[in-house]
Amino acid sequence: MSSDTVHSTSQSYERLRSGEIRLLRIFPSEFNGASIDGSLEVFTLVAAPDYTAISYAWGDRRSISSISINGEATPITTSLLHALVTLRKRDEPIWIWVDALSINQCDVDELNSQVHIMDTIYSQAHTVAMCLGPECRNSEQAFKVMKAVRERWNPENIFHSMVSRERSQILSVVRLFERSYWKRLWVMQEIFHAKRVTVYCGSDYMALDDISIVCDYFKYYSGTIENWARTLCFTPQQAYHTILWKYYASAGAS
Repeated sequence: MSSDTVHSTSQSYERLRSGEIRLLRIFPSEFNGASIDGSLEVFTLVAAPDYTAISYAWGDRRSISSISINGEATPITTSLLHALVTLRKRDEPIWIWVDALSINQCDVDELNSQVHIMDTIYSQAHTVAMCLGPECRNSEQAFKVMKAVRERWNPENIFHSMVSRERSQILSVVRLFERSYWKRLWVMQEIFHAKRVTVYCGSDYMALDDISIVCDYFKYYSGTIENWARTLCFTPQQAYHTILWKYYASAGAS
């Protein structure tokens, strides 16, 4: 869970009762550059509409943006803004649960009670969105490589085909798994009981189930991974870092 508190002084919260959560309704826009406009509403967990629970990295808390919630200008971190823009739909509202806005961070009792039901919040979400941040460092290429592996997965020949690709293509996947998101302590709790998980990076996205298969590919060849790393001019640590994500992926996909 991200403890992002920059918004709390400008948004008024009514105390949540037992079994209640706040959901952020993001209104649609056809333009990616349009400002985010939404409303916070309270529901019981048993009667909540289908919602997406966001899992994201805090980012630089000094990098602040602003969105409109219930008609009020509300400051949030730029990393959260990227996540909201990524998930906003073009033609219909979307319900979102995100700790920074759905919990009154200034109310210690509420914070503790919501943390206590965090597993339920994420497990009852229609989907969990793992938001890695904006596109950068060849992330688009990384998704293309992973999708190619997923579509062609065959332990008899895919490895040789993949290694024959340009080093930059493989390195793009390694770079994707080096993002600060994967170092978060809350990742396992947020995805472990999820019904479905989708990984987003800029405009690219892929089901965690499919990324788990890609990680199976790396894990399958872990016996020769150091030689593979040297062939591609990686350090073994970089290569192992990619393989170890298999443990996260398998937990979320199970």
